[in-house]
Amino acid sequence: RLTFAKWIADKKSPTTARVMVNRVWMTYFGNGLNASPEDFGVQSQTPSHPELLDWLAAKFVESGWSMKALHRLILESATFRQTSAPRERAVARDPDNHLLWRYPVRRLDAEAIRDAMLAVSGRLSSKTNGPYVPTPRNGIGEVLADEAKPDAFARSIFLQHRRTQVPTFLGTFDAPSVVFNCTRRAETTMPLQSLSLLNSEFSVKRGEDLTQRLARECGADEVAKIRRGLLLTTGREPDSAERKMATRFLAEQRRVYADRKDADARAWADFCQSLFGLNSFLYLE
Repeated sequence: RLTFAKWIADKKSPTTARVMVNRVWMTYFGNGLNASPEDFGVQSQTPSHPELLDWLAAKFVESGWSMKALHRLILESATFRQTSAPRERAVARDPDNHLLWRYPVRRLDAEAIRDAMLAVSGRLSSKTNGPYVPTPRNGIGEVLADEAKPDAFARSIFLQHRRTQVPTFLGTFDAPSVVFNCTRRAETTMPLQSLSLLNSEFSVKRGEDLTQRLARECGADEVAKIRRGLLLTTGREPDSAERKMATRFLAEQRRVYADRKDADARAWADFCQSLFGLNSFLYLE
């Protein structure tokens, strides 16, 4: 085993570094510099930027195999910091963006969506180590952490995954199967994802949590709460049209819940939950 480990990490055998660099690049851009991350052999696809792949691999080894240094190198690059906006001439020449002339619009992965919802709603746990978080099946068939238990709001990396019982919310957003080797996640867009954001127990509770956070931070000021809600979920403040739309939505929901004592709270919970379905929340640009 020691001989095998030394061979894998030998500077004279760059395959390990190239595979690792390609995997990290694929995480950020959707596709690796080598489009077949599971195969770097003679039958694999030719890298789109072979010099860049080799340079990153060399830098990775020089840094002492530091993942943090590798992430920093990619994230500080001009390639990563490009806009996602299309350009007519570039689209005509390279519609599939093989030459990396813009940052590809990509949806957050399953774990990042769940963690972002917890963070925005003020619920994300600071857990950084320790045992996994159990994920039992509830009365309506959803597999999720029991929020009455400790660490239920830990990051998704701590959630228990079983072959026959993957957390429902993560599975809906293309979490990888644990039954077989997964070299690339599926990237689907289907109605079940929108339905999960609207109806799942996890989404409903995060809408309620965000409502409470906005009340704590902004008081009863409706405009301030709308602005804060959009800022937390999308990273920007709403424009005038969006403010008017939000105000109208809240008024309509209050009428829907007019026969309930908590009509205002329910209207705000619906508004906050709807923010999690915005493309600006779910997608990286």
